[in-house]
Amino acid sequence: MKFFWAFLIFAFWLQPQAQEQDDIVKSFDSVVNSGGNYQDYKVIKRVKLNTFKENLASTRDSLVSKISALEKKIDEVETKFESLESENKALSDELNNLKTEKDQISLLGIDMSKSTYNFSVWGLILLLLLIIVFLFINYRNRNIVTQELKENLKNTNKEFEEYKHRAIEKQQKLGRELLDAQKKAQTKNRKS
Repeated sequence: MKFFWAFLIFAFWLQPQAQEQDDIVKSFDSVVNSGGNYQDYKVIKRVKLNTFKENLASTRDSLVSKISALEKKIDEVETKFESLESENKALSDELNNLKTEKDQISLLGIDMSKSTYNFSVWGLILLLLLIIVFLFINYRNRNIVTQELKENLKNTNKEFEEYKHRAIEKQQKLGRELLDAQKKAQTKNRKS
């Protein structure tokens, strides 16, 4: 990414520089063309040569200042890029921490992941359901036994009442027979 910014700035820097080089070349061509010829040499007036030299120096100075300005911009961009990278890393770390915190639940002071929590809760619910089913079956069985015992008790009470009633009748019958026997014995004793 750093090289991309440097390349981009360098490309923008080359555009004006190419125009300035064209200006320098045109200026040089005009100086050379304005001079006269002497054998194989070109005679150029000193004033035009000095003017070209000054133009060349000013162009060089402007290019040097542009280069230093661009280098400063490159440094600023690199600094900004590094700060953005560090900020991106900090945000990425914070995001990871938030994801971790979001995935955790605190239960009775114990931090656990949501999947462990869900497994624990569903396990507890299943255990409670099994206990409820066990207690229901146990209650039902005991209820059936209780109903049978009540029925047996009712039958036993009924039999006992019948036995008691028969015993009373028998006792009354025996009592009457005894009274009858005593009356007969008294009447026999009185007759004799």
